Amino acid sequence: MNTLKKQQVYKDPLYGFIHVDDALIKELIDSAPFQRLRRIRQLSGVHMVFHGAEHSRFSHSLGVYEIAYRFSTAPDLKQAFNERERMILLVSALLHDISHGAYSHAFEDVFGIDHEVIRPDSSRAIPTFHGS
Repeated sequence: MNTLKKQQVYKDPLYGFIHVDDALIKELIDSAPFQRLRRIRQLSGVHMVFHGAEHSRFSHSLGVYEIAYRFSTAPDLKQAFNERERMILLVSALLHDISHGAYSHAFEDVFGIDHEVIRPDSSRAIPTFHGS
């Protein structure tokens, strides 16, 4: 896999610093579908009651990536994964919320739909990546 010349670092309120070394991960984070997660609240309207509930799906997804990264670097597990499997784990963790819209879980109840089944048109939502 391609490694970045300069590590990308994100400051996170829960995990401190999130370090990104892989070009593919950085390209995914920089993509428009992932950047749109900055505008979607992880906790929907909860911030109206609890002022500290400002967590976006963007920061949540970076946090899940960080947990997967830490998991993949644990000594026993590092030996169990080849590089391809490690990248599948990291990309899956990073993109697990990519299909969410604003208030998506609330709308699922109202309209009787499941966001896991309804996906955006893949030709528009999934960018072409050149990193790997």
